Amino acid sequence: LTDSLDRNFRLQAGRSRSSVTPMSNPDSNFRVTTPLSVSAVRGTDFRVGFDEGAGKAMTEVVGGTVGVAPDEEKDEVGVPRGYGVIGTPEGIQPPVKLLQPPELASLARGGGDAVVVSFKPVEGAKAYRVQLAGDLPFRDVLAESTTEESSVSFPGLGSTPFFVRLTAIATSGLEGVPGTYASGRRVDAPEGHSARDEGAPAIPPLQTSMRADGRTSPATIGTDPALR
Repeated sequence: LTDSLDRNFRLQAGRSRSSVTPMSNPDSNFRVTTPLSVSAVRGTDFRVGFDEGAGKAMTEVVGGTVGVAPDEEKDEVGVPRGYGVIGTPEGIQPPVKLLQPPELASLARGGGDAVVVSFKPVEGAKAYRVQLAGDLPFRDVLAESTTEESSVSFPGLGSTPFFVRLTAIATSGLEGVPGTYASGRRVDAPEGHSARDEGAPAIPPLQTSMRADGRTSPATIGTDPALR
């Protein structure tokens, strides 16, 4: 009768990331449910993870605000942008500030056609997630790795241009704010928008250089054909 739309997703294991376009009908809802939490939004960018072995669910807010509750019958905890919460069998813990993204230090060509991504460590991080994608919204993910080191090598990329996204993972397991890099600088989405938005700026990806002798060489930045 109200033309509202309820979108409900259940996460049994692993992680998800959602970018939700603001809904014009206030009665519409978007929920991601785990065995320990319900994350409800009407327009935002957030991640939800569930680790059955550790007995906890995690909600990390990249943009907007998310309401998180142990179940649909309990009161929500409001989680703002740049914060995250952990849900346990005892309930939802208070929001904590997410770690800031690592700063990209360098890109280099490793052995063969591998690309080595190096970044500066983040205080409080136990691990890092590194993603490479062929597009700024990161729909076309080319490679991904989680590492405890401050560099990671990705084989088999050849001369494919790409964007780099870095996040730091806290000892609590909460994954931090993402940093996306292109053309030698960090790319930030406008306030209230996600890098996944259709209106994201057309920024050229990174283009790595290659040497015939297989030795490591620094990255060449840009998409001009002369650089390829």
